[in-house]
Amino acid sequence: MRFATEDVEVGDGVVAEGEGVVISYRAIGRDPEQHGPDADAFDVTRPAPIRHMTFGHGPHICPGAALSRVEAGIALPALFARFPELRLAVPDADLRKLPVMTQNDMEAFPVLLGV
Repeated sequence: MRFATEDVEVGDGVVAEGEGVVISYRAIGRDPEQHGPDADAFDVTRPAPIRHMTFGHGPHICPGAALSRVEAGIALPALFARFPELRLAVPDADLRKLPVMTQNDMEAFPVLLGV
């Protein structure tokens, strides 16, 4: 939770000085004006640059961001090389997000390895 240090206009309303504000990270990266009409869809082929807040920004950047990028750069190509037919085991519409305000977690992400 953060607290407004002065009155701030947001849309048609005002967050008054001293009022608490909770940010939902689930909304980050889903602005259709910035990312197109399908901003809510997971699309690894979406053209760059994709500005997002995955690891934070500036002085608040995650100290493990560089390691996570290296791990993903090794693990994901290895996964796809080992299982080139990897695909979802259910239709996209059957995937359910958990009702968590601070992140984008799924109940499950079932895949078929295609072995």
